[in-house]
Amino acid sequence: MLRASPPDPESGMDLVGLAEINDIAAATAGVRAMEKEHPQGTLWRLYWGPVIHAQIALANRKPNDAVTLLEPTHQFDSKGIDLPMRRGLAYLAAGQPAFAEKDFRYILANQRLDPTSSFYPLAWLQHGRAFATESNRTAAIVAYQHFLTLWAHADPDAMYLKQARREFDALQTATSAK
Repeated sequence: MLRASPPDPESGMDLVGLAEINDIAAATAGVRAMEKEHPQGTLWRLYWGPVIHAQIALANRKPNDAVTLLEPTHQFDSKGIDLPMRRGLAYLAAGQPAFAEKDFRYILANQRLDPTSSFYPLAWLQHGRAFATESNRTAAIVAYQHFLTLWAHADPDAMYLKQARREFDALQTATSAK
């Protein structure tokens, strides 16, 4: 579906989607076309362009580039929780868990921005991962428990749920081994 229609000039989500499914060529061509079509467009210069380019950088395994590209987007954080989630994921991928932790904490503190977003429970999971990366097992376990509580009735075969359970079990095993 993402490849079947031209990019929406008002939103870059379809191009983000192309980058997320690793159709880098289409995402790159699409964002370049939109930037050329809207050279002075604030959202294309300061929001959608950086988000799409950052997602392309992540797909190309260049998380530090993604972090740099997403830095100017802080001014749009009150628009929703999408940007802090994307920045947090980029920081985690770039090995900067303390910065990731701040973005995930922002999401958890501002659920009102998008109360039905799946990013809210996923922020608990990513927050736990950031803590685990920092070797803060106690805080990681608490964050994982929040996520697992929120997803208690999810499909047991859901990818994130299965990953979270494995990671949580490993954290508990490592904690009890000490």
